[in-house]
Amino acid sequence: MPFVVIGGVAAVADGASTFTRDLDVLIRFDAETVRRLLAALRPHDPRGALDPARRPLPSEPEAFAGFRNLCVSTDLGHLDLRGRTPVGDFEAVAARAVPMTLAGVATRVIALADLIAIKRHLKRPKDLIVAAELEALAERTSEDT
Repeated sequence: MPFVVIGGVAAVADGASTFTRDLDVLIRFDAETVRRLLAALRPHDPRGALDPARRPLPSEPEAFAGFRNLCVSTDLGHLDLRGRTPVGDFEAVAARAVPMTLAGVATRVIALADLIAIKRHLKRPKDLIVAAELEALAERTSEDT
C-alpha cells in the first residue's frame, strides 16, 4: 500500500526529540488503497477515533469515498490518515519523500523541508518547537556535508 510517514514519527526519524502518541501517514483515498488499508487493519480492531461510540470502521472501501482525513483507533495505537497536506497531495509529497527503514520496515518519510513547512503552517506551539528543532538539525546536517 503506498503511503508516506508524516508528522511526529517523521520528525523523530529525522532526529527530533519530540514525543508522539500516533502515526500520521499520507495516503491516496482511492478505493484500492482504502481496500488494502482496511484489510491490513482488520486484525487490529479498527474503530473511528473521533466517534464517541467507537464503532468499528465500515469494511467497504466505498464508505470512504471523498474522504480527505480519517482518524483510526486500533489495538496497536492511533493512526491518522491524511489525503493532503499544506505542501501537497500524496503524489507531490511522495515524489520528494526519503526512503527509510522504520522498525524494520522499508518505507518513505516526508522530506525534511516539507515537514518543516507543515509544522510552520500549523502554527501550534508544539509544532513550532519541532519545526525549530528540525531546522537546527537540517542546518547541522548541511554543515557536515
